[in-house]
Amino acid sequence: MAWTFASATRLGTVHSSGPCQDFAACMAKGNSFVAVVADGAGSAEFGAEGAETVCKAFLDASKKLLRNPAKAKDATIKDVVVSVITAVEARAKSKRKPVASFSSTMVGVVVGSNTALVVQIGDGAAVLEVDGQFHVPVWPNDSEFLNATCFVTSPAAREHVAVARIDRRVDTVAAFSDGLQLLVLDGKTRTAHEPFFASVRNNLATLEGHDERASDWLGSVLASNPVTSRTDDDTCLVIGRRTRGGQ
Repeated sequence: MAWTFASATRLGTVHSSGPCQDFAACMAKGNSFVAVVADGAGSAEFGAEGAETVCKAFLDASKKLLRNPAKAKDATIKDVVVSVITAVEARAKSKRKPVASFSSTMVGVVVGSNTALVVQIGDGAAVLEVDGQFHVPVWPNDSEFLNATCFVTSPAAREHVAVARIDRRVDTVAAFSDGLQLLVLDGKTRTAHEPFFASVRNNLATLEGHDERASDWLGSVLASNPVTSRTDDDTCLVIGRRTRGGQ
């Protein structure tokens, strides 16, 4: 394992009755790292379960992409997306509920030694650090309606998959739900707020594996006034940093 990583989610005041509709997951394997964030639709009865199902299914299916993410064939990426959709459909069927009841977005990132791949349906975003600069490979969906987006459960989901391939070494990965978009992305310049991501990266330990201290710190950031005063939505952030062992 050559990565250190942390994550946190927080229930927004708009969903004060709970549960939190956001979910994040990640895993490291050698020089490879996978991160995924999902945001269950607030109007969906089982949005939280949908988000959890999406994340777990993406982690499992992404194993097909780990060998060389940026060189993954379109058919392989399609298989991963279908696996995620199928998993949500199976969850809905097991509960005898409409699949729309499990609506969720998805932002998935797979990073290899010198390559990376972003697979996204709906809003939220991923920010990647390459050569000391933070980039947004897939910009969140634009819509004339606030909080309107495409979901994994949408009939046209397969046609609305956004894919970005990065044939460069990625040193830091961050993925987050749309609750943080307006705070950490600049819509005018379509850039990431670098001081924020640099600070988050620097709070990760140099040791490999899950950093509990950094996860607690991330939780405090999401609960801080600068965040809660600017968004009442659920918030979720997962971050991974390549360690010296990954050089």
